[in-house]
Amino acid sequence: MNRRFKVLLILELIVCFGPVVALLVLGLLIIPVAFVMDPRASNLDAVAMIVGGLCGLVGVFAVVRTLMSGKRSRISTPVIIVLAAFGFASLIPIVVGSVHSQWWRLIGLLPILASLHMIYLARAQLFSSRSANPRQDR
Repeated sequence: MNRRFKVLLILELIVCFGPVVALLVLGLLIIPVAFVMDPRASNLDAVAMIVGGLCGLVGVFAVVRTLMSGKRSRISTPVIIVLAAFGFASLIPIVVGSVHSQWWRLIGLLPILASLHMIYLARAQLFSSRSANPRQDR
């Protein structure tokens, strides 16, 4: 992978994940306060969204690391797919929920599309067997 492609990939990640990561950090700061102020179980949906978002970020980080290094990830492919699915699920309320602006839907949809794009770009490293890829046997 050449340098220009890596720069464009990082730019895509910053543009697509920047707003959602800011919301995730804000959620990490507000959730403890919400539990102190109102310790009922109604806050569990927000906790699930934050945990799913963190899982999704771990999965995307593993895929991007695989893309940048060109080697297979240390995390197995099924685990990466499950982590990405948790991240997708945490964004579903923003994408198809009752939000008042189309911009919120776009903010939720961009990370999903970028994650799918990263997984597609890393398909050779993620979905190939070790013996099928002769460069890794050397």
